[in-house]
Amino acid sequence: MENLKEVLEKHSLWLVGEFKGEQANLRGANLRGANLEGANLRGANLERANLERANLWGANLEGAYLWGANLERANLERANLDGANLRGANLELANLRGANLWGANLRGANLWGANLEGAYLWGANLERANLERANLEGANLWGANLRGANLDGANLRGANLERALLPIYCKWTHSIEGSNIKIGCVTRSVDGWKDFLESDEVIETPRDTDEFRQITKVIKALIAYVEG
Repeated sequence: MENLKEVLEKHSLWLVGEFKGEQANLRGANLRGANLEGANLRGANLERANLERANLWGANLEGAYLWGANLERANLERANLDGANLRGANLELANLRGANLWGANLRGANLWGANLEGAYLWGANLERANLERANLEGANLWGANLRGANLDGANLRGANLERALLPIYCKWTHSIEGSNIKIGCVTRSVDGWKDFLESDEVIETPRDTDEFRQITKVIKALIAYVEG
């Protein structure tokens, strides 16, 4: 592989349309422990790169391709990962405090014990991600997809889960919208859903079925979250 400094310099030229520029292709590169603080890697290819313990503090990784990359214990504090593809990436114990992950693809990523305090995950795809013991305190997960994600032992204190798709099985989509709860196409307040559970009202699904019992569990779990 070319000298890393040279790769970064050519990438910078590529980003501004210079003739001598070249998009950084670091696919499969061994960058373990590399110091990339503040580096501009927007749109770079880092597929399956080894970035274990790398310092990416404040780095610009907007739209970067990090599919299957190893970022275990990497420092990504305040990094910009807007729209980055981190599908299947290993971010175990990584520091993502205050990082921007707007619309990032983290499907199936391993975020065990990762620090995501105050991270911006608006609309991020975290489907089937492992967030066990992750710190998501104060994180913004507005509209994020958490279907099938593992949140065992995760810290969600003060996190914004409005309109997020939560990891609870249900035949209908479900989300929190402010102080309201939406199940399928129906949006009601907490008290409204409590009244529904105590009534005989039927919304499509017959009450004496396993499906309705599952929906009931989802409603109660969402009520418990909203009420704190």
